[in-house]
Amino acid sequence: MGGMVALRYVLAHPERVSSLILMDTAASAPEFPGPARQMMEGVGELARSSGMAGVAEMIRSTMEGGGGLGAPPVAAADAFDTSFDRVRPKLDQMDPEAFATLGKVLFEQESVVDRLSEIRCPTTVIVGQADGPLLPASQVLADKIAGATLVIVPESAHQPQLENPKVWFEAVEDHLRRARGTV
Repeated sequence: MGGMVALRYVLAHPERVSSLILMDTAASAPEFPGPARQMMEGVGELARSSGMAGVAEMIRSTMEGGGGLGAPPVAAADAFDTSFDRVRPKLDQMDPEAFATLGKVLFEQESVVDRLSEIRCPTTVIVGQADGPLLPASQVLADKIAGATLVIVPESAHQPQLENPKVWFEAVEDHLRRARGTV
């Protein structure tokens, strides 16, 4: 959701943003197939009924067993554990009602695709190679934002900073050099 917020912020206050990195995000509601959307709604209901501990355990179980999500190929053998260990405390701190509402709002957000050409600051779009619907959404961002650079991080999905940190750091460093004009 951070990228979606950042997009709306730069469009509302372009004078306050000197450069922009958008990672695993979209300028419009994600286009998940019906079952995936139903799953998201079901996870929201699980949050309401079992709290965030229930959601965390469901996510861990689904990721470990494949559960239709499929574990992405990752560069480091322990990337799943590192990723889940990092996400778990965040899940535990979330409000179940806010989490349940997030899924609904995610699918109902207003598109800003038609406004992407207004973004004038140096922009890098980063996406994991296996990040499902966000891969084409990232291509849209890169195509519509003038001069944007698209970096597709191999051997990663929705958390390329954890799943392939070397390539992710290189993308961020390249962005900062371009933004500072030192390329």
